[in-house]
Order: sequence, then C-alpha cells, then structure tokens
Amino acid sequence: GVTLDPATGAVNVAPNTPAGTYTVVYQVEDKLNPGQTKQASVTVTVTAPVMNANTDTGTANGFTGGVAVPNVLTNDTYNGVSPASLANVTLTQVSASNPGLSLDPATGAVNVAPNTPAGTYTLVYQIEDKLNPGQTKQASVTVTVGAPALVATNDTGSANGFVGGTAVADVLANDTYNGAPATLTNVTLTQVSTTDAKVTLDPAT
Repeated sequence: GVTLDPATGAVNVAPNTPAGTYTVVYQVEDKLNPGQTKQASVTVTVTAPVMNANTDTGTANGFTGGVAVPNVLTNDTYNGVSPASLANVTLTQVSASNPGLSLDPATGAVNVAPNTPAGTYTLVYQIEDKLNPGQTKQASVTVTVGAPALVATNDTGSANGFVGGTAVADVLANDTYNGAPATLTNVTLTQVSTTDAKVTLDPAT
C-alpha cells in the first residue's frame, strides 16, 4: 500500500491501507557512473479514519412494535463523511435495557418487538472499522415505547327490575384498544363502584 513513484520521487499511500507505520527503502544510482548507489529509507505513518458514533432517539408503539430508528448510522461519520456506511464499518449490539429492543446489524435499524411494555429504554451499539479491526466507537439509542391508546365509552341499558337480566350485553362493545375494538384478551375488566349492590358487572363477559 506504500510505494515509491520513480518518475516523480513521490511516496504514495494507496486507498484502504490499514493504519500503521511503514518503511520504504529506496536507492539512488549515479547515471554517469552506474553501480555507484546509495540507499535511504522513508518512514510513513498511516493514520486510521476518524469515526464518530452519535446518540439516537426513537419511538414505537408497544402493542404493535415496529422500527424505532431506521438506521443508527445516519448521524454517524466515517473519515468525515456522514452517514457512515456498512461498507466501512461493522455494527454490533452491545446491550439493551429491555429484551424487546434489538439492532439489525444488516440495516442499522433498531426494532421494538410487539407487546413490549411502555417505557423508556436504552440500546447501546458499536461500530468497528473494517479497515482497522479493533478501532471502535460506541453510542446509545434512547427509545420511548408508548402504551396503546385505551378508550372507554359510557354505556346505557335497561332491564326488568322484578326478573332481573342483562342490561348491557358487553360494556366493551363501544370501547377501543389501540384503535380496534377492546377485548378481554387485551384488557382486564373491574367494577369500580355501583349505586345499587344489585347492579353488578361481570368481569368475565
């Protein structure tokens, strides 16, 4: 990767040369007196590209899950160029504060699994220079997982007080969970109060 151009005397470093210290030995020979030579060396220090990994934030619906951050590399840099590319760096998930969060190393996406409880979670990732293995940077992704929207709507009903009966077949019929009809699969029913002990809610139906 480090060569001498005998036509110009320049010592050149080829693209994609790993960081390190290299030595080029060259020789000068007297054209007037062939065989009269002297040698010297050139020491070249090749530096690694500068990498920066920057923090990210994202949101997702905890019920459905989804992509919280499309690509963590979008605001990272490699050799001064943003975004950093998977052609130059290797992505690795270091840790996650909730198992529902994960990093896709093939795309840079931070995903939230369905049925992840609402909360604020942190995922730590690492970028490693492919040209110079061992050269790494880490950053964190803060993901806010939202709870599904829950809407309870008032109901009305009637029943014969003498024989009793069902006044409202299902109080959940006009309630919603995450924009869809609420069901006992997603919510727990509890009677909070009643103006008459004989008027009750069956939480199982």
